[in-house]
Amino acid sequence: MRQLRLLSTYRALWLILERYIEHIHNQTNGFVVIVDWTEFTFRQTSNLKPSILKLMIEGLQDCFPARFKGVHFIGQSWYVEMALAAIKPFLNEKIKERIYVHGNNLSTLHEHVHKDVLPTDMGGEQPSYNPETFLTSLRVKGDVKK
Repeated sequence: MRQLRLLSTYRALWLILERYIEHIHNQTNGFVVIVDWTEFTFRQTSNLKPSILKLMIEGLQDCFPARFKGVHFIGQSWYVEMALAAIKPFLNEKIKERIYVHGNNLSTLHEHVHKDVLPTDMGGEQPSYNPETFLTSLRVKGDVKK
C-alpha cells in the first residue's frame, strides 16, 4: 500500500510536468522545484526503497525532456537527508550540483529563488499555496471538470 502511494505521487509529478512542458517558456527556461518536507514523517521514509527511487530518478533525469535548473529542499529532517544521501549516487553530476538543502533557513532559499514568485508560506510575496488554484492551472480546454 505504501509503495502504491509513492508511485501515485510519482505519476502525479509526471502528469504535472507533462502539462507544464507544453509551454515554450518552460521548455526554454527549465524548472525550479521546491520540495517542502515539513509534513514528511519518519514512518514515510520506509516508502523510499533505493530500487524504486533509482527507477524514479532515471525516469526524470534520463527520459523526461525537462531541464531542471534547481531542486530545493526545505523543512527536511535528518532522515530525509539520509534518504538524499542514499539516492545521490544515482544522480548525474549536473543534477547533483543543482540540489540545494535549506532546512528551515528560508533566507538561503531566497538567494536562489526570488521572493516575488514564492508564496507567503515560503517567505515570499505571493498568496499562500492553494491546491485548488494549482489544479485549475493544470486544466486545459476540453478537460473534464469536477
